[in-house]
Amino acid sequence: KLDPRRCARKHDSYIQSRADTMQNIESTIVELGSIFQQLAHMVKEQEETIQR
Repeated sequence: KLDPRRCARKHDSYIQSRADTMQNIESTIVELGSIFQQLAHMVKEQEETIQR
């Protein structure tokens, strides 16, 4: 027989796991955005150097 409390705990654990994963994905995307901004800045600096 299924224990509703056990099912609820499993469901809560699953939801928390998904939330943690989404948070991880979000922080990775933010970090990736920062890397691309740094790259764009480096490219712009090199472009200015080449034009001289």
